[in-house]
Amino acid sequence: MIDIEQIRKNPDAFKLAIAAKRIKLDLERLLQVDDERRALTKEVNQLREQRNRITDLVTSDGQNRAGHIVHSKEIGAALAVKESDLKAIDVEYQALMAHVPGLPAVDVPEGADDNDNVEIYRVGDVATRTFKER
Repeated sequence: MIDIEQIRKNPDAFKLAIAAKRIKLDLERLLQVDDERRALTKEVNQLREQRNRITDLVTSDGQNRAGHIVHSKEIGAALAVKESDLKAIDVEYQALMAHVPGLPAVDVPEGADDNDNVEIYRVGDVATRTFKER
């Protein structure tokens, strides 16, 4: 799988590769989903950090324990919503990333199909069949 950082740094090269390999992939949508995924991941991590801090306060601050528990539950509910959103975005992200092609070498000629391939060399002899094909 291609590193998303490479795609972010050089989207034009990947757009050319997608066009050359005739792959149906919206690279702009992939970059948009990546931005959403990164933002949601940041939010989820911040909520987890807040929940962990409040959990520590529940054990250490006995005077306001009930208030901390209520606040922790509120954060937990918000965290559950954000995590489900993140899972949905991550599924789309993985599906789009699976279609990203590798960058073709500069010296590889473009062609419409396999008939345009250039044979560089051949190893061995071509087998001849001594039987009738079905």
